[in-house]
Amino acid sequence: MNLPTLDESVDQLKRVARLDDFDPDVPLPHSGVDSLDLVEWLYAFQDRHPDITVDESLLEHVDDTVSRTDRRGRRIGRRRGVTPGRSMIGIGITGWGMCVPERRLTNDELGARFGVDDDWIMRRTGIRERRIVSAGETTASLAIEAGKRALECAGLEPHEIGHLIVASGTPEQLTPATSAFVQHGLGTGGGAHDVNAECAGFAYGLISAAGLMAIDPQPILLIGSDTHSLIANPADRDMSVLVGDGAGAVVLTPHTESWLKAWDLGCDGSKTDSLKIPAGGSRMPASEQTVRDGLHYAQIKGNEIYLHAVRFTTSSVRKTLERAKLEPGDVDHLLPHQANLRIISSILEHTGVPPERLITNIEHYGNTGAASMPIALTEALGEGRIKGGDRVLIAGFGAGMVWATMLLEWGSGDAAAWSA
Repeated sequence: MNLPTLDESVDQLKRVARLDDFDPDVPLPHSGVDSLDLVEWLYAFQDRHPDITVDESLLEHVDDTVSRTDRRGRRIGRRRGVTPGRSMIGIGITGWGMCVPERRLTNDELGARFGVDDDWIMRRTGIRERRIVSAGETTASLAIEAGKRALECAGLEPHEIGHLIVASGTPEQLTPATSAFVQHGLGTGGGAHDVNAECAGFAYGLISAAGLMAIDPQPILLIGSDTHSLIANPADRDMSVLVGDGAGAVVLTPHTESWLKAWDLGCDGSKTDSLKIPAGGSRMPASEQTVRDGLHYAQIKGNEIYLHAVRFTTSSVRKTLERAKLEPGDVDHLLPHQANLRIISSILEHTGVPPERLITNIEHYGNTGAASMPIALTEALGEGRIKGGDRVLIAGFGAGMVWATMLLEWGSGDAAAWSA
């Protein structure tokens, strides 16, 4: 049997799908189009015209042609933030765990340092206490302990992990990657890499893990860990009252249907000045002067962060719900990055998700960066708040500015076979 060429496939699509008046923002590729563009256009067309059926053998041929000629395996659904309705391996969460330092830093202690009281801090942040690392505790040591607990919860041994991802904005050191230290501490198999999307790192890591799972279906250990107390200037009241330290982890395993239903990622690099550590990188190498000037501490513009976080996160949540074809009231749980309660409350108000569906634990831990979302998720699961079939909307933002939102449907599909 002689299969049609790519150019002939385009012509056949025109005839089979009656493309006389298709949507103008899904333009038809021209003759001689790259195979990847053809398959992306095909999925975009199907998404916008579900009432039109395209011959399944043609779809299979286009997919097969792409696999032979392109090998990139991308789909328009991935670019647009919607999991394609195709037969492919998805992700599910089968283990979770957290680790926070023993040491508690209360508002009374901070109030004595900065001349404010507990009520002043609570009204502005919603935080009553936070956990702070002691001597010998690091980003990696917290991550290792959280990872151990997540593996135990999942019933897996470290060597069964196919890949390790560590999300952090406060690395163990500039190089090597924090994930290398964590891999050594846990003894995980496979590869390991870091994600630095600051406080949105956990969401970025999970969406990245979904892509890894699709091409190599093995368990993935995703950890968010941060020690922001170590990069807060002791004289900076605004930063010191916000930050805490901790780590949270999840084990992702192959499933017949992905729990990740829709997502949105974004970045506006014009906002890099809103929250930064100026020195220590190639732009401003470390020197005696940078240390003397305190340029290795984090610098924050609180009002800017507030405005950007609310605007970008609200927009991201709306896009994700639109892609999932859901309304705010369809969400069972909203789990945002635990930045401060004022930001969380504004996001809740602007997105329209019912207030009783909010998951927050900021009062006891403060802003733990990339760890905040997996810590809150672990506690919510431990309390039995999240049940099978629940829609969980997770939304984060961080320095950059970056933002990420993902919609999970808890318990979708069945566990899929995998081998190390």
